[in-house]
Amino acid sequence: MITLRTLRQDVNIGYMKKDKKTDYHHGSLKQAIIEYAVEHVRDSGWEEFSMREAAREIGVSPGAAYRHFRTLDDLLFEIVNLGFAMLDTNMQTRRDEAADARDALIGIGMVYVEFSRREPRLFNLMFSDKTGKLCMAAEQEECRASNSKQLVDVVLNYFGPDADIDVQTYCDFFWVVAHGIASLEATTDWRRSEDE
Repeated sequence: MITLRTLRQDVNIGYMKKDKKTDYHHGSLKQAIIEYAVEHVRDSGWEEFSMREAAREIGVSPGAAYRHFRTLDDLLFEIVNLGFAMLDTNMQTRRDEAADARDALIGIGMVYVEFSRREPRLFNLMFSDKTGKLCMAAEQEECRASNSKQLVDVVLNYFGPDADIDVQTYCDFFWVVAHGIASLEATTDWRRSEDE
């Protein structure tokens, strides 16, 4: 069994290896594949992951797994969307708890960095070159859109609706700084101090 760790709560998604190939009902095999894949990405990264391995570990044939995901990229895209949904939920929670607009702006940046620290391999998949290609191939930029919308909303709230600023430039700058710190923490041993 695995647990998806969010910054505020643990969400049980219940992966358990089945002993028989016939134990899966329609729909539960797809969920089991996703859960195993998430566990694997968290533990070992996505670069060496294969659909055959997932099928073997779950106890089904590769053909059964491929009935739910035509390609490995389809499964990876599902994991990426799950990661962005987790990040989005964490950002919204921090916004809801914020005392004011400044606290919300700093808070969503901190959530982003904290997420990369807690989920470095998932974060690396979410922002890999492969993911960008997956999003373009699927014509689904919504895998990142909700996070971006939250940032725009917070920036507008921070400066006020009548502020004479280029919101997109400010958001780009904020995201570059947050993503730079998050990427360093996800891919190296560098950690910012608690005071920063």
